[in-house]
Amino acid sequence: KLKKELAKKIAVLKKELRQVKREGREKIERIGKFFQYLNTLFVPVLLIIFGFYYNMKRASLMKSTREIKGRDEKSSRIDNLKAEVNV
Repeated sequence: KLKKELAKKIAVLKKELRQVKREGREKIERIGKFFQYLNTLFVPVLLIIFGFYYNMKRASLMKSTREIKGRDEKSSRIDNLKAEVNV
């Protein structure tokens, strides 16, 4: 009789252990899916944001470069005119 009770307790405990292991596997799968979605959605969005930022930065650099070149061309024209007048 004692042996049967022990066997029943062992069976119940094994069942509980399987349930706990199953819950652990499900939690791990949920975490894995979360990171998969994160990779699928967040990383491309981050790349797009970085692309816009890079493009804006590049455009402002090109604009300032053009402004500097424009000033150089204007000043050289003025110098040429002054030289012609002095001749």
